[in-house]
Formats: sequence, C-alpha cells, structure tokens
Amino acid sequence: MSRSWKTSWVQPRRWQHLGWACLLSLLLAGCQSTPIVEEISETSLWRCDQRDELATRFQGEHLWLMLPGSDEWLHLQAARAASGALYRDAASGTSFWNRGERARVETPEHTWMNCQLTEVTTRHIASLPYVVGTDRSPQAVTLRANGHHPGWRLEVRQAGTAELSFRFGTQRVALEEVTLIDQDLIESRYRALTQAGESLHYQVQNILCIDAASGEPLPHRVEIHFEGQIYRGCGQSF
Repeated sequence: MSRSWKTSWVQPRRWQHLGWACLLSLLLAGCQSTPIVEEISETSLWRCDQRDELATRFQGEHLWLMLPGSDEWLHLQAARAASGALYRDAASGTSFWNRGERARVETPEHTWMNCQLTEVTTRHIASLPYVVGTDRSPQAVTLRANGHHPGWRLEVRQAGTAELSFRFGTQRVALEEVTLIDQDLIESRYRALTQAGESLHYQVQNILCIDAASGEPLPHRVEIHFEGQIYRGCGQSF
C-alpha cells in the first residue's frame, strides 16, 4: 500500500521536471532565434517629409526603428502587405512600410508619409540629432520658407548658415553670417553673405500666409532681396 503510494507520487514529479525542462528549452530557443539589434552592423538612415531623420536596422523578419530625437530602438516584426515590406509593433501602434528606397512610418501621434533612403552606414548610431523644432545642434533648421514663380526655397540653420535654392534645387547658394539686424512685433529683418561676399537680405513677418502650391497655411510671410530681385513666399520658423 505505501509502496504503491510512493510510486504514484514520484512518477508525476519526474514528468513535472521534464515538462519544465522542455518549456525552458523552447523559451531559450525562441530567444536565440531573435537577433539583437546591437549585433546588426548596417543602419539605414531615412529623411522623412524633407525634415526629420529616422533610422532602421533589419534582419530577416525583424526590424528595429529609431524615431527622431530618440535613442531607443523599437522592435517591429514582419506583417503581410499587398506590396513592399511591412513591419509592425502592435504594443506601441507603430508600423514601417517600404518599397525600395521609399518608406512610410506611422505612430499613434504622427505619420511620416514620404521617407527617402539617404544612407546605409556601419557607423555607430546612438541617437538621431536632426529634429526640426526641438533640436539645438548647429545644423538644426530654424526657418524654412519657399515661394513660386519662380520657385525658390530657403533654409536657415542654428549655426547662422543658410541655403537658398532655385529651380527645384538645381541652383544653390550657400549663405553664412546670418545676422538679425532689426526687429519689431510684426517683422524681423536679417542679413546674410554668400561665399563670394555678396549681401542677401530677407524679412520674416508674423502674418498668416497661404502657400500657393499646397494651400497650406503657414505662420510667416517671407520676402528675400538678392541680386536686384525680390522673392516672396511663405515660411515656418522652429
């Protein structure tokens, strides 16, 4: 009687230990099948909506995403897509879709519709410094303005440098020594120099401006005086 009881007690405990061992082996196998982001050598950099920079690393069905201004990698996994490649993380509500060198990124609070691959690098990426509106690094953009007929675009940076481009970027003028020369409640006036020492003046007015091409309302009217010409358009400061 007691021998039968002892046998019936020991036998289930033996199977219990085997069950835990099997479960532990499965868990370890699952962990080992997921690569670690630090072990992936290549990082892809993307410029999104012509302003923010994102980074990705991927291996197989796994993709890691670093959002603008972040120093952490989000882990996404492959999902079914009608075309291209789609990765998702249901917990954070984040997705990354790309086809070739173009991508789209969605989070619960923001969507980057137009991301372009700019670089594939093996250098260490600890964080992404380029964030419009929040970054105070020398290359951070403080003003972006554009106009039409003829088309032009002006970007001013924190370091006091700028670039004026014409004809869809086919003609570019590098500017330096951007200096505030006068300011009141409505208007700020600036001077800058080209590399050849020519002067450029521009003024930024705190008056609502409707972009002629997109219909988007922007907070500033911008006027540029350069080489005897006047260029008018709309802009946004950061």
